[in-house]
Amino acid sequence: MLVLWMVFKLGKGSKEARTAAMRAEAAARFRSAEKKLQVTTKDMTSQDTHQGNISRRGARAMFVGSSTFTFWTHIDRDMAPVGCLNLAFGGSITNDLLDHIDYFTSYLTRDDDQASFVIVYYCGANDISLGQTPRETADGFFRFVQAMERRVSNKQLKIVYVSIIAGPWQRYLERDSAALAANKLVEEFIMDHQNHKKQQQEDKSAKSTTRLAYVDVNRDERFRINWDWYLNDGLHLNDEGHIELGKAILPTVQRMIETQ
Repeated sequence: MLVLWMVFKLGKGSKEARTAAMRAEAAARFRSAEKKLQVTTKDMTSQDTHQGNISRRGARAMFVGSSTFTFWTHIDRDMAPVGCLNLAFGGSITNDLLDHIDYFTSYLTRDDDQASFVIVYYCGANDISLGQTPRETADGFFRFVQAMERRVSNKQLKIVYVSIIAGPWQRYLERDSAALAANKLVEEFIMDHQNHKKQQQEDKSAKSTTRLAYVDVNRDERFRINWDWYLNDGLHLNDEGHIELGKAILPTVQRMIETQ
């Protein structure tokens, strides 16, 4: 992260040079994250085979996405009393999550309590930083929902979308408006889905097994401007920021767990 920190703090060079440096740093993180995920997947599979479902036991929320979740060191503390399974990996973009759908869904098909299990999704910040359009970024989430539905079609699926944080780093790149636009597209998608679900409920013969919810953390202006909640890069939340993120997410996650 040293390159990002120097570019962000010192502001040297043209915008094109700064963006190129950021892209190079991000590409390196993506490669590192991919290797880390492969090792983690292998280790967790070995654990499951020899010791039982250790990581899944007691969890009621699966966190998937990028480093905002990956670096959430005290997620169990901040999300208590909800047990958490954190499968996020740093540097990921929305397409990366699609590549690991089978890995994610393997944790959803191990018992019969799926109706009380929630997937919490945070991804797209890296897409926006790398120049993807709001539509392309939002489409990544839409494809994620569709892919998950195909894999667990016989079980109830609950997904909470956490909005991309339009914080200091996105503002520096002048991409905060793009992040908010991507969030808006997802919010509209979820609202349309909820309206469609209500119509299905009126039709006794129709059954919908997917529930979606939207959490707009940017409603709290402090996520956008309060440097005290971030590491020096202005992108990743520190412990205080993650505590506040937990406060923003927890009520929706608990409601989704309890909703049948």
